[in-house]
Formats: sequence, C-alpha cells, structure tokens
Amino acid sequence: MDWSRLAGPLMDAGLTILGSAIGGPAGGIATTIGREIARELGVGSPQEAARTIANDPQAVEKLRGYEAAHAEELALLGQEQRHMSEILAREDKGPWWQHAWRPAMMWLLGFLWLNQLFLVPVILNGMMARSIGIPPYDVLITLTGIYMALYMGGHTLKRAVGAR
Repeated sequence: MDWSRLAGPLMDAGLTILGSAIGGPAGGIATTIGREIARELGVGSPQEAARTIANDPQAVEKLRGYEAAHAEELALLGQEQRHMSEILAREDKGPWWQHAWRPAMMWLLGFLWLNQLFLVPVILNGMMARSIGIPPYDVLITLTGIYMALYMGGHTLKRAVGAR
C-alpha cells in the first residue's frame, strides 16, 4: 500500500505536519505514520483514509488531536526526512570521479603557477643559490587555456546548443 498518496488530502485538510511527514522521501516513515492515521480513523487503506478525511469533519478533528499530541515526534521525523533528501541530492551527482576532475585540475594549475612564479625562482634559485631551469611560460599558459576552454567553454557550449 502506498501511504504517501495520503499526503495531499492531509495537506488539504490543514494537517501540514502530518502531510509533510508522510509525503517525504522516507518510505518507512510514511508507512508507519500512515498506519497510525488508519488506526486513528478506524480504516484499513490509504484510499479509505483519504475518503474519510474528505467527508468526515470528525476525522479531521481526531487527526488534529493526534498531530498536536505528537507534534514533537512528527517534527523530528520531518527533520530526518529533510536530512535524507539532502543526502540523496548529494549522492545523485554520480560517482566522485565524474566531478572530481575540475577541482583536482584547479589545484594542479594553482600549484604549477605557484611553482613557476615563486617556488623555483625565489626559493630554489634565489635563496638556495641553485640554478634550476624554469619551464617556458607558454606551456603553462597553454595548459591553463585548454583547461579553461573545457571547463568554462563546455558549459557555455552546452547551454547554447541546449537552447536550440
């Protein structure tokens, strides 16, 4: 039985805490609360509960009393559901390697520019009196340009082509 379908009628009846608790992403929580609602109303299925809520003002008052008596528990359940939806949204990005290339390349380019502009010329060649050759700047500029074209230009191209 799909108890989450009961969220709409609960919200329409003004039972926002119960409606949001049963309508979230946590199926087990929705089933548990749905069974409690069914027990409170004396029905056996979500469809019967929705009909009872729509037709019987006494049922809505019973559920308002239930909601008031268990407001703290229902608020904690709602908080848990928001936490679960945040976790699901984070995990929905896909495997780490699909999105880790951008920050990894940013850190690599940052280190290469630091090395090119400061570490080799100032620290090694200046302070330690060593003569280490510096790679030509055009190689680092080309590498940075390629990365920027892939990273920034890719999104621009995707947006332009996607619009057509």
